[in-house]
Amino acid sequence: LWCFPLGCSGHTQGQFEEFFRKTPLGRYISEADPEMQAEFFHRYLQDFISMTMNVTCQEDLQLLCGALTCCVNELRLRHDDVMEKEVTSLPWVHAAYHEFKNRLQNLSRMISMEPQLAQVLRGNTHAREGDELVLDVYAAVACVEYLEPQALDTDGQRLVWLRQVKRLQVPIELVCAEENLRHYKDRSMAMVHRVQTGWNRIVTLSLFVEHMLLGIEVVEKKLKPLVLEHTRGLCQVSVVWGHIYRNADVN
Repeated sequence: LWCFPLGCSGHTQGQFEEFFRKTPLGRYISEADPEMQAEFFHRYLQDFISMTMNVTCQEDLQLLCGALTCCVNELRLRHDDVMEKEVTSLPWVHAAYHEFKNRLQNLSRMISMEPQLAQVLRGNTHAREGDELVLDVYAAVACVEYLEPQALDTDGQRLVWLRQVKRLQVPIELVCAEENLRHYKDRSMAMVHRVQTGWNRIVTLSLFVEHMLLGIEVVEKKLKPLVLEHTRGLCQVSVVWGHIYRNADVN
């Protein structure tokens, strides 16, 4: 069951399910009533997440299980031959993880980097449930919001903020990657534009902080109030950042 979807390229989901139904476990589950089959599915999905991903607490496990369930729902909708009321079988867990692995791993990475992120996502039922994986995009939106600079008055504060930007750069840019954009459905696509706009602004602001504000006291103390004032002004600008960030001269 674990090797079939990865080792047998060219096989369809239907062939995968047929293979599973012929196994002892598959025959046992198929003989159970629909309620018990659904219980088997949810417990197996939870165990699958525990065995394949780095989960440190029960709350994170629940989030990732919800995300994988959305992946299963989204994948099933792509198959016209799947009946809506049909009980979801175990092979769909493997197929969905194989299809959405990079996004699920990136979601897990963001949760581990920002512990408070899990609490925010747990409170967002709209993002945790449904027929489309959107939880990773919502996580990226929250990460961009966390990066809004609160205090840049000293070099210590500036360095801490710049490190935070650098730390979250990879997972946020993965959410905005062209490869992922081609596969996003409507809800994800609507949210990812917020991520792109916010992240472009944060990156451009970080360049300004690193090259203009960092160490300003050593260069000229009298310039500090002026540069700080303009930095705070830059924090409020959002409309033109996409154009500025793509400008090679600015970079």
